[in-house]
Amino acid sequence: GATLPCVDLATLAHGDHTFYVHGSDGTWGAFNFAVLHVDKLGPATTGITLAPNPSDGSLAVAVSATGNDTATGNSNIAAAEFFTDTMGADGTGVAMAVNLAAPIASLGGTINAADTGPEGAHTVYVHSMDSFGQWGGFAVATLAVDQTGPDTGNVVADPNPNNGSTPYNPTVFAIRVDATISDPLSGAPGANSAILRAEGFITPTVDVADYGTGFPLSPRDGLFDEAVEDAYVYIPMSTINALGVGTHKIWVHGQDASGNWGAPASVDFVIETDIPTVSNVAVNPNTTDGTVLVALTATASDPSSGIDLAEWFTGADPGAGNGTSMTVTANGPVWDLATTVDANGWAPGIYQLNVRAMDAAGNWSPTAFATLTVTAGPPAVPELLYFSTIGNGLVPGTASPYDDADIYLWETAIFSRMFDARSGGANILPTNADIDGLAFDANAGGAGLYYISFRRSAGTTVPGVGVVQDEDVVTYDPENGEWQLYFAGVDECDGMDATNGHNIDALDIVNGVTYFSTAGNAAIAGVAGPYDDADIYRIDPVLGCIRVFDASTTGLDGTADIDGLTVVDDDTFYISFELDAGTSVAGLGLVQDESVVLYDAGALPLWSLYFDGTFQGLGDTNSQDLDAIDVQ
Repeated sequence: GATLPCVDLATLAHGDHTFYVHGSDGTWGAFNFAVLHVDKLGPATTGITLAPNPSDGSLAVAVSATGNDTATGNSNIAAAEFFTDTMGADGTGVAMAVNLAAPIASLGGTINAADTGPEGAHTVYVHSMDSFGQWGGFAVATLAVDQTGPDTGNVVADPNPNNGSTPYNPTVFAIRVDATISDPLSGAPGANSAILRAEGFITPTVDVADYGTGFPLSPRDGLFDEAVEDAYVYIPMSTINALGVGTHKIWVHGQDASGNWGAPASVDFVIETDIPTVSNVAVNPNTTDGTVLVALTATASDPSSGIDLAEWFTGADPGAGNGTSMTVTANGPVWDLATTVDANGWAPGIYQLNVRAMDAAGNWSPTAFATLTVTAGPPAVPELLYFSTIGNGLVPGTASPYDDADIYLWETAIFSRMFDARSGGANILPTNADIDGLAFDANAGGAGLYYISFRRSAGTTVPGVGVVQDEDVVTYDPENGEWQLYFAGVDECDGMDATNGHNIDALDIVNGVTYFSTAGNAAIAGVAGPYDDADIYRIDPVLGCIRVFDASTTGLDGTADIDGLTVVDDDTFYISFELDAGTSVAGLGLVQDESVVLYDAGALPLWSLYFDGTFQGLGDTNSQDLDAIDVQ
């Protein structure tokens, strides 16, 4: 036997050490051995939990962890302790209970409420000791002390104001209240908590004693688990209707995970049953006379709130909210209501156009109305209409064949052919001739005198004249069949020729003065740009070419192309358009290319329908486009 001094053991490293022993009778025998485990490391500490965490500082906080010496000596856990915020010397902390003497043991302790510290984040350190008195390293956890309740903002009720029976939407028969709940840091890092719940009240005031007794709100994302949460609740209309007329407070606040309730925030919810009124209903024009678009206007007012919606209807009442909407514009103490009514296709008769409005609370006004008289097609007029077509389409009441160089007359719904381009002997026009500009002087003596321009850019061969360019004008005397050159466009307006889009495709001669429009947007000498194929020019003997009609200022869109023209004066014109799909004209809608409109700058409306070619049987095929007109 022998004794190894402890001072020698102290020099051994942590771990297993093997002792070998053998004896001798003069000769040494074999070794035997034993293993000594030298334990110089303390246990590991893991799994710290703090409850409650976060805490509002009013309750003790339970501290639990696990001490484990299996990897550091496998000794029993003998003791444990914790420190808050600052670590101390081994054995000077708050002692924790050890549930059993074993290499793995549960540790438990308590931080008294008074010791949780001020609002903010606090570090809790825990370690354990083995049976040899060796303390292990610290495990760390953070205790959040949150003593400030959440803020509540953005409280909104919808719809608000309300008449007591207007729901959030047709499928949810309730109003909706939304709010944002957020837990502030309050200047102390780590001092905010997740939102635990939110509640609401409908009451003039909310006292602290009421906290926890309100109706619950739901998290918009499905779970209260963040420091900022959007919450909502649907309040049944039966509850809302029972509130009565007036202003009511709807309060909302939240509680954080530390148990702190925040101060309530409110929204004023208004129950209003006042009924708005509608007045000054007007229709312009109140008789269509061929106009298909009419302006419907009115004003609305409400004693308690604004006007949100307006609508109109004619015939059977479709029910409030099911009419055709109108624009609503605030105008001082009243609201202006307006829309455009398309009467295209309406049968002749008198129509009552009913208007009503809804206030912000959902109350509908009674209806007010104005009447619109729809006439049977275009107005009866005594004038005569001479025209030629862009193609060889049928003209009712006249015999075939039809030609785009023929001239026809419409008189009181009867069509007749005035000039047959394919007859006349030596004065016949070539097959490629196409009349695209026309004026007729009935006072020229004999059978009158036609002024004509042609479409073909390569020129049209005219008997007795020769090749006539598309910017030239010729005359034709139907009494003797004689053709003469009236003017050459290149001579009348400098720069007009057959190669730059100056084709005269609409013309009129008034007291010897020539008016025209072009088929393209080419420059006109002496006239400032931009140029448009829907502009009208006049050839002044002194000033040269001047613009008398600017399409961009008269309600025509950029697609308009004037291809027929009769001049009453510099502010009044009969016009036809070329676009086969129709041309949009202010107050008239789409005007087809077989129709004629009247523009009068001195009258309202500016535009009116003079001749409805579709109504008169020309149809709307491109070959029946009126591309040359003269109204007598």
